[in-house]
Amino acid sequence: MNNSTDTKVQQNDESGSSEERKVCGPTILKDIRKLPPGNTIAIQFNNRNQPIRKEGRKLARFLGIIARSPELTPLKIDDWRNFAKDEKKKLVEFVKKKFSIPTRGEAYVIKSTRKKWKDYKYDLKNVYTTKYKTKDALLRNKPRRIP
Repeated sequence: MNNSTDTKVQQNDESGSSEERKVCGPTILKDIRKLPPGNTIAIQFNNRNQPIRKEGRKLARFLGIIARSPELTPLKIDDWRNFAKDEKKKLVEFVKKKFSIPTRGEAYVIKSTRKKWKDYKYDLKNVYTTKYKTKDALLRNKPRRIP
């Protein structure tokens, strides 16, 4: 099953000619988003409280989607430690609507989402602040999924 959207990108080579190539878009995990209410994917954890097997990989990808979702993890917060505890609990509850996670796995959800959120913020800053020098240029050229 395809879990990402395909995008066409135009690439210029050294000779000046350009060719269009297909690249993967953001992960969307349609199968998880379309789970009926009440149905969850059971996640098993190893003795280090890390998710395992195919279901664990799906959970990790889903947490990446959450980390890039401005409704759940806003970019305006400068540091994860400033993210309210109630909001972190809401994240865990949101994940539990799709995945059956034991209590000991909740810490993994928070920790993994924090890492993915930090990485996402770094990537955005790295790509866009080096490309666009003024604040106006940054705002005009921001990614579509950022409000």
